[in-house]
Amino acid sequence: MKVLKVLVIAVLLLVAGVFAYGLTLPNTSHMQRSATIDAPACTIYAQLDNYKNFNLWSPWLQYDPNAQYTIEGAARGVGAKESWSGNDKVGTGSQEIIATDACRQIKSKLVFGGFEQNQQTATFTLTPQGTSTQVDWAFDGEFGGNVFAQVMSRYFTILMGKAMTDDFDRGLANLKKLAESMPKTDFASLKAEDLEVKPIPVAAVAGHSTTDSAEIGKAYAESYAKIMGYLKANNLNEAGAPIAITRKWDEAAKVFDFEAGIPVDRSDVALSDSEVHLLQTYGGQALKVTHTGPYEDLAKTYEMIKAYMQAYGYQKAGDEWEQYVSDPGKVPPAELVTLIYYPVKL
Repeated sequence: MKVLKVLVIAVLLLVAGVFAYGLTLPNTSHMQRSATIDAPACTIYAQLDNYKNFNLWSPWLQYDPNAQYTIEGAARGVGAKESWSGNDKVGTGSQEIIATDACRQIKSKLVFGGFEQNQQTATFTLTPQGTSTQVDWAFDGEFGGNVFAQVMSRYFTILMGKAMTDDFDRGLANLKKLAESMPKTDFASLKAEDLEVKPIPVAAVAGHSTTDSAEIGKAYAESYAKIMGYLKANNLNEAGAPIAITRKWDEAAKVFDFEAGIPVDRSDVALSDSEVHLLQTYGGQALKVTHTGPYEDLAKTYEMIKAYMQAYGYQKAGDEWEQYVSDPGKVPPAELVTLIYYPVKL
């Protein structure tokens, strides 16, 4: 009995010692891993500021491919939230974006099942380095709850430290592979927004041109002249800036088919033998881009749109169109405003 008593006391002293040592451990934890990715910062940012793309690079998907994920809140940016529930390796929890600095930094609040009392955040910082970007992925935690919970959390963080850094390294490698597979075009200056557009009546005429900008301008002028004559003959009034719907663009074959159009105030005009016809424009979800500058620079904007749509996972849902807000006869080329609309689905 004496030996047993001594053994019990020794065990109690050991537990007390471990607990006491735990109290001396830091009340916070910090871990950070980095990688250099050969892609623009905005392309990488597009994979981080929404949870629709999360499992395209997540290091934890392999632990439970059948885990359940629920996305709620904002589509992207502050307020976007994802919750998960999986096996013992994945557990349960949630992550929610709480702060952003476009193409530079994203901070998320993390909640892990069983550790709800702990304040934990993940921060991605993107630093351009020439044509590449340094990505720093940091984890910070504060241990809350009662004293026992705090001590257990501190030891748990120490024990899991190596596994977490391995996961972060693997996640950054996945992110690198994903971002580097996308176009290298930097779309940081692109002025884009999602919106719902309503269909409107348009008097339109089908046109054809090469892809040369001068030839396009000539074809547009001829088309709009026909439309204006049609409006006058049918007592129709202009109800918006001219548009041009792209029906076919083949750079290799230098072929451009389009429909030039002018929004009108009504659509109850009987069809005639004219080349001009009435149509309803697309209605639904669209990506709107504002281009400011000469028409010759539109090709660069379209290049950025292509990169932007691929980075964010947009799918084209119809023919794109342009709307010419400015009158080139009155506005300098550098100040011309052209709106570009892409029917999309996410």
